[in-house]
Amino acid sequence: SASGTIGLQADRVVSDVDVKERDYLPIFANVKSTMIGSHLSGSYRFGEYWKLSLGSRFTYLDKKRSIYAEPRVSLQYDEPDSRIGYWSAKLSGGLYRQFINQYSITNTGASAVVPSFSVWSHAGTAGIPKSYHLAASWYAAFSEASTLRLEAFYKWQPVTTITSYQNLLGGENLDRSEVRAFAESTEMSALGGSVRASHWFDEGTYSVTLGYDYSYTRLNMESQFGKTVPAPWSDPHRAYLRAMVHLTPVVTAAAKWQGVWGRSWAFRDSYYNFLQVADAEPTPDRSFSTPGNDRLSPFLQADLSLMYQPSAGGADVDIRLDLVNIFNRENALDRRLEPKRDDGTVTGYKPVERAMPGFYPRLSLQVKL
Repeated sequence: SASGTIGLQADRVVSDVDVKERDYLPIFANVKSTMIGSHLSGSYRFGEYWKLSLGSRFTYLDKKRSIYAEPRVSLQYDEPDSRIGYWSAKLSGGLYRQFINQYSITNTGASAVVPSFSVWSHAGTAGIPKSYHLAASWYAAFSEASTLRLEAFYKWQPVTTITSYQNLLGGENLDRSEVRAFAESTEMSALGGSVRASHWFDEGTYSVTLGYDYSYTRLNMESQFGKTVPAPWSDPHRAYLRAMVHLTPVVTAAAKWQGVWGRSWAFRDSYYNFLQVADAEPTPDRSFSTPGNDRLSPFLQADLSLMYQPSAGGADVDIRLDLVNIFNRENALDRRLEPKRDDGTVTGYKPVERAMPGFYPRLSLQVKL
């Protein structure tokens, strides 16, 4: 059997960026564009258990007078009655493009109250960011109570955009009305995987879920650091454990624990993004040219929740009490440098961690009519 869909969308987008900061050259980028997009997709089932899906998105961008294609494909196999129970495998891939991009620009003061601000803008005359994705997954339901999911992915972005502090601080010959005044094109790649296992006990009275995620992301930042570095947002290792029990038909209790290891870029963005390029030696005893080596301590957190979900007068009520970070752990958010003084003279700097909130309760009420 076969099926398909088709769609059409038109957008008029205006992005206006006007930045006048003490140490950056002024920016007054204003870009207008019309984007006409269409998509078509279809799926075909063959044999007893196979499914093939094909599709593509096409976008016409008047700024470049070009049509951009984003083809995707996936192949899935379902085995409903194997010796281990039901299982399904899927392999998919495709090309994705980003026409409007977000940029985070760091304020120049390392201790600024607002450390950074974000702007959205067109790609302008720079290359349109694009990304090739390849993903594989395997899901198994060994019984009605026990499931396992495995996933893996690879992503290559031969064209992606990042904030350019070299252009913000210099680049006098650049057109300040263009996106190149604060952005540049580069390359990024990422790979990773995850595993999820769940089991219900006592005929669905309580359940336990275990999970682990791994990611390896590298971003080419030669203009700033002279090399490829880990992506600032990367969480290389993430694990979690969740237990849930139905105390009554309308009362549920849950406990959750999560941990993150391997976070880099430990110092505030301004140390890397501004001080690194504005001053050859921002501090006499520390370099900010190797963000991948600056590691934060592990993030560890345990939460407890109690949910009351009755039906009253035709409405669904959800009352939830969350006890967040019950062990009051001071998980590190980032680091700053604090001067060490001797008789009023700065003799060096010591790193000081800025912590996230410790324990706090949260109560919420939701009513659905």
